[in-house]
Amino acid sequence: MQAHGFQIAIDEFGAGFSSLTVLRELPLDTLKIDRSHIKGLPEELRSCEIVAAVSAMARKLGLRIIVTGLEHSAQAEYV
Repeated sequence: MQAHGFQIAIDEFGAGFSSLTVLRELPLDTLKIDRSHIKGLPEELRSCEIVAAVSAMARKLGLRIIVTGLEHSAQAEYV
């Protein structure tokens, strides 16, 4: 796909039907972290840990990361 100029992204990772299996099976370029995980940043410890874990996994797999749903500067600073 990349040879033809296409890139593949998983939207809303961590919500709905997304799973770790697609990270292994699809030739992905980008992982978009779902806004439901961003909403609690930086106050909610669990949200922070989930975002940190998903980000670390994406980096290890060589994927770009897109974060959706940033609503205030504290969230942006955390990310």
